Amino acid sequence: NSLGFVEQTVVKEHERSSWQTLYRLISGPNSEDLLRLDKNSHGCRGVFLNRKLSEGEVVLRVPLSVCLRDDQPPDWYTAASSVVNNEAEAYASDWAPRLAASFLDQQLQAVLRDDDDVFNLWFSLLPDPNWIRASLPVHWPDDLLKQTYCLSLEAAVDEAYFLRASAFEKMMANVPMDKDEATTRRLCENALDVIQT
Repeated sequence: NSLGFVEQTVVKEHERSSWQTLYRLISGPNSEDLLRLDKNSHGCRGVFLNRKLSEGEVVLRVPLSVCLRDDQPPDWYTAASSVVNNEAEAYASDWAPRLAASFLDQQLQAVLRDDDDVFNLWFSLLPDPNWIRASLPVHWPDDLLKQTYCLSLEAAVDEAYFLRASAFEKMMANVPMDKDEATTRRLCENALDVIQT
């Protein structure tokens, strides 16, 4: 009868308020069935509905106009992806890095927009970047990977590491920023992490 997790704990009021505003902006003024953001006892986030559902009922429609899209990357990324020389370069023009570039571009524009902008509200609801990073095996230390006793996972992580590095370098080289290199690195890494989760 609900989406997400059965166990619930208290969510920060600003998260609940932001989610309600986001839902209203996406779905319209009807708020009696409002979805809410919540966490279970393990800290995992989920989305809940405030009433029982009927079979086959549409819970939420998200218009394409409020979605980040990989088929419309920012100009700075498109120009950087025009030349493809090898497999790693080909990966850099694939959907995940294009979507990460779109994500990063929206973040860079966020300071120019109203606080109730759909993307700004969504950014405020994302989990902590350290939690996202910890959930990606590409960031796990070698000794932890070895403890999984899964050679296929280790091989996949090795491959993903080098392909991701190519995408990351392309973003770093072309993102239009007036920030220092460490801040730019962190923003590019966080954008890729969000998309790759």
